[in-house]
Amino acid sequence: MGIPNLYAMRFGALGFRSSVLYRNTDWFQDLNFSYDLSVPNVGRLEAQRGGC
Repeated sequence: MGIPNLYAMRFGALGFRSSVLYRNTDWFQDLNFSYDLSVPNVGRLEAQRGGC
């Protein structure tokens, strides 16, 4: 169990949001959250290879 999952259990978090624009959608399957808000869907943010 990863650190994000331990914090989720400790604080009763249901969702996840990365605080930076670096993201890896392959990792989302390992997170035990009901929802994720890390991948933005707006064009004004800088592009990142492999992102949205």
